[in-house]
Amino acid sequence: AENVMLFKDYMTADDMFDDTYFYEDKEDALYMVHATEDSAGLDVVVQFGLEEIQFETVSDYIKEFYVYIEALGEKLIQNGKYDEYDKLGLAEAAIFVLLQDFENLRFFKGSSMDPVGMTILLEYKFIDGEDRPVLYYIKYGLE
Repeated sequence: AENVMLFKDYMTADDMFDDTYFYEDKEDALYMVHATEDSAGLDVVVQFGLEEIQFETVSDYIKEFYVYIEALGEKLIQNGKYDEYDKLGLAEAAIFVLLQDFENLRFFKGSSMDPVGMTILLEYKFIDGEDRPVLYYIKYGLE
């Protein structure tokens, strides 16, 4: 399609989603992407080959999150992206709010499954009277 904006994982260059999906900027921290689900699965997951992963406990996820944020921060600084680096704390705060509902979250990696890449969070959010799947991406972990 013409002029579709593609969002890639800044760490791995995996394709993560594009702007044919409705998405919202949450607190300048996360992009919340609205997905739809059918028998094939979640459209964004299927289209971009996202791979579901598991975390046994919330602390397992948090450990991985901090390894990721540290590596992302280093890469942003190396590339002179100081404003983006300064905003990683916003992502941390927003993620910790989502983690209050850890039991109901699902987690995905980009198609390469590269461990240095972003972990995407999925939750079902009550929108217009029904539970709808939304995916959360760390805004400044995308390019």
